[in-house]
Amino acid sequence: MSDFKEARESKGLTVAEVTDILRIGQNYIEAIEDERYEALPERVYAVGFIKSYAEFLGLDVHEEIAEYNREVGEESHCKEKEQTSISFRKKRKFDFFKNYRKRFQSLKISNISVCNIAYAVIILTLVAVIVDVWRAEVVEDFIDKERVFNMKLVTYPDPILSQTCTDVVIGDPLVKDALQKMSEKLYEWDGAGLAAPQVGIAKKMVVIDVRDEEGNPSTVYKMVNPKIVWKSDEMAEAYEGCLSLPFLREIVKRHESVSVEYLDENFVPQKISKATGVLSRCIQHELDHLQGKLYIDRLSRLKRSRALEEYKKLQQQAAEENAEK
Repeated sequence: MSDFKEARESKGLTVAEVTDILRIGQNYIEAIEDERYEALPERVYAVGFIKSYAEFLGLDVHEEIAEYNREVGEESHCKEKEQTSISFRKKRKFDFFKNYRKRFQSLKISNISVCNIAYAVIILTLVAVIVDVWRAEVVEDFIDKERVFNMKLVTYPDPILSQTCTDVVIGDPLVKDALQKMSEKLYEWDGAGLAAPQVGIAKKMVVIDVRDEEGNPSTVYKMVNPKIVWKSDEMAEAYEGCLSLPFLREIVKRHESVSVEYLDENFVPQKISKATGVLSRCIQHELDHLQGKLYIDRLSRLKRSRALEEYKKLQQQAAEENAEK
């Protein structure tokens, strides 16, 4: 028996096409074994087909076919002899096809049946398609490299500040770079916290560095996909400002204490339990940004309107001062 895989590849046929050939040949074998072909031409045609696809498979069955043809010839030319030796011929015919069928069924490629290979190819193809689609969607959802390495402050009324951010894809290769650049910009712009949408990235990332009483940096929190999991019932009011609303400050009421869960820059789960004071306020402020909210959105309608009017005046004054310089 020649190597079946090489035979198939040399003829340029797919596994599915070979499987169809084998299935048809198997049907012919079963039909002859079960005596379903009464007419001589039907049996001759069936045997001819089996011979053809046996040669394709590399099976040498010339002797068996020749013997069978001799028996068929005797059957057509000597009715009396057929009557006397029919049991012998039926036994030889049955033995030949039974033996051939076993050889067909034992045909393997690397000990795996042809049908199983066909199923495996189909399954692996579907898996590959699904993986390719998934990878395309994931890669498309990665952080924009251009925005990371050309980071600029976004100010009101840029529409990204009112946009709900999407989760960071676990394993995104730009997360560390993005958080590092955000930390650098946080110090450059003299802020206590910075959210990704404030630098044009609509992803759930924030950096927080609450200074001590002397203004020295303390622990830098780099948060990926942060989520507040607990809030105190007690509320507290305090002034807040925002890098995206420069020069403006307003009193905002927030929960006095919160707990937050997040992933660090290495995607390791972290938690801050019952943060209080400025850290608690900063966490709530920055996570509001990830939901498309500014601190002025927590004011009453009247106070918000007045705050925006004040903001416009402050922006105009700053523009005039820059023009004079």
